[in-house]
Amino acid sequence: MFTGVTCEKTIDYSQDVQPRTNESVDDYSKYPSPSPGLYFSDPTWVDQQLQIYYENRTGKFSRHQESDELFMTETGPDTQAYLSGTTVAFLSLRRLTNEYQKIIASAKKTDLAKALPAGTDRTILEGYKAQQAAILADYGSPDTGVHELAFAGGETVALVVLKPLSRGSILINSSNPLDDPVFDYGTFQHPVDMQVAIAMYKKFRQFVAAEPWQAVGMRETKPGPS
Repeated sequence: MFTGVTCEKTIDYSQDVQPRTNESVDDYSKYPSPSPGLYFSDPTWVDQQLQIYYENRTGKFSRHQESDELFMTETGPDTQAYLSGTTVAFLSLRRLTNEYQKIIASAKKTDLAKALPAGTDRTILEGYKAQQAAILADYGSPDTGVHELAFAGGETVALVVLKPLSRGSILINSSNPLDDPVFDYGTFQHPVDMQVAIAMYKKFRQFVAAEPWQAVGMRETKPGPS
């Protein structure tokens, strides 16, 4: 499961950057330069750096040999990839929340049959129970990540539930073999996934409040600190 948090940050490289047309406003007065945010905020800078590269293969960009992705560089090629995470954390449930034992206990009490479509075969339900037991063992481990936080220097931070307990389904709803099947992703059908997601957001807000991120002017703008 994937979600995103939009943040406001400030970066010190230009006084002429225009605000982007969304809920986040970037005035770039504190963030170190160059940063991945330049790709989206300063097309003039991008064009200038690309021209330098095309002319003499120097500057802040290089072209990856196996793709069209542009790689931002400080003094040479391939030091920081465009739109790849420059900061990523994989946290166990224990590190995500002090209430991890309550979350595990809540999951064990969940009627899994209610999290699956009506009429699901008994064998599928038994397999689902086995899957949950395996995942809950990971939930209790201090070393297994259940949450991913990825930040690439842009305005959005990705928050991911790595080990969701919800399960989707693909069902046939027609006798016509040419008809599409019925897809149901089943997102948040298991109530514990929402508990983990809430804990994930709370942990993210602790990160945002930390001095290193405050030093670059990070501020949550969507969904907002409520």
